Amino acid sequence: MIRPIGPAPQYTIVQRLWAGKAHVMRTLDKLRVEGRCGFTVYLAPGPHGANTAMPSELPGGPTTVEIAAVARKVGISDTGMLLCWDADRILALVPPFPIPQSSATQGSYFEQIWEIMETRPDIGIVLCRLGRYAVGVLNGDRLVVSKSDTRYVKSRHRAGGSSQRRFERSRERLILELFQATCEAASSVLSPYERRLDHLILGGEKHTLRRLVQNCTLLQRLKPITLQRVLDVPRPSHKALENIHREVWKSRIVSLARVYP
Repeated sequence: MIRPIGPAPQYTIVQRLWAGKAHVMRTLDKLRVEGRCGFTVYLAPGPHGANTAMPSELPGGPTTVEIAAVARKVGISDTGMLLCWDADRILALVPPFPIPQSSATQGSYFEQIWEIMETRPDIGIVLCRLGRYAVGVLNGDRLVVSKSDTRYVKSRHRAGGSSQRRFERSRERLILELFQATCEAASSVLSPYERRLDHLILGGEKHTLRRLVQNCTLLQRLKPITLQRVLDVPRPSHKALENIHREVWKSRIVSLARVYP
């Protein structure tokens, strides 16, 4: 039950950052040692990956109204979030992979995050920008298979008239050929692992990736395991795949403070 507590509380964001696995572990260990978590709240992803599932309230702990206000401020996450609640300051951690269960516990309880960080999931990676693509599979942070290539795509044409229309038709044909080549590479690399993939993560330019998915049956089929986060990769390549685990395993950390009128 949601307790009537008057107007919804307001929170302000003090700091945002992306942190690698080692930084996350150090941060949580410091919070535990210093006793800075009066309550630990886990929010698992909601049923459609768009909202977080609320845990039962604890006596003296944050209300569901307060938790919901913080979750909205941090932003929608299809992996859920951990909230370290200490009086009027909250640290929110959005992990790279989904939290399995919502809960609220008095004091520091970071076991679910430890378990996520210690797993070795099989992760499909598809990177695409106009002109190049790269596809791979990670086991934990190890690249086990990959394929990459380049495809020529003309830059935009600024002239007008029939010349521009011909140019745009030619450019569209090249883009569709890029999508076909990327999809074929994805089928070659990912299909042998399809039944064991835990997650699929896309990287590159969002509009290009959206069109790629529309033109690739395999990626449409893998939508249920595709995470919403898009990796920022300027140049998809084998080298990018070799280093992609650093981006894949990053968590988002947001520090907040309650605002009083």
